[in-house]
Amino acid sequence: MKTMIISSNCSGGGKTTVTLGLMKALKNRGYDVQGYKVGPDYIDSGFHTEITGNVSRNLDLHLMGEDGVKASFSRGKGDLAVVEGVMGLYDGKGLTEECSTYSISKVLNNAPIILVITPNSDIQMTIPHDVKNDIYTPTFFISSFGFNILLVMIFTILPTIKISPTSAYIKANGNPSAACLNIFNENPSIIAILINICNPNMR
Repeated sequence: MKTMIISSNCSGGGKTTVTLGLMKALKNRGYDVQGYKVGPDYIDSGFHTEITGNVSRNLDLHLMGEDGVKASFSRGKGDLAVVEGVMGLYDGKGLTEECSTYSISKVLNNAPIILVITPNSDIQMTIPHDVKNDIYTPTFFISSFGFNILLVMIFTILPTIKISPTSAYIKANGNPSAACLNIFNENPSIIAILINICNPNMR
């Protein structure tokens, strides 16, 4: 089962929004999608199940250990596994990255990580200078933040743009995940890129 992990730099960074929109977009294209959630959270898992039709499974290194995580993962089914991370990418036990989303990636044969960032006042620091003038919503660029962090998705709006496409989508559809789904539907190349970078070696 090809695998990708959706993570962020913080809680509230857009993981669930992107995960649900992506799952629905993949389902619409005929893929059998298996959802996973890092940690013991059952709310996001319920959303995954509703969208994919497959029971979402939890991956919790603290409660399950490495063998338990691998066993839970192996019980999933489908063509594509979409793993939603927890909190920030490296947030784990205490001040360490132990049991973090990044740790889950390593347990799953270094499954590729798509890092979702929703910058606000830090936009000038977050976005590379040479692409600032071309950014609308969303922007994707290859990241060099880590050996298995393969793609960064930035959902943002430049201060000079009064209404972003995402704002219009949310107003029309009533929720951010629907807005994200519209973005994926209108940009099929994004789906192709994400599928292409999926780790093909995990079961």
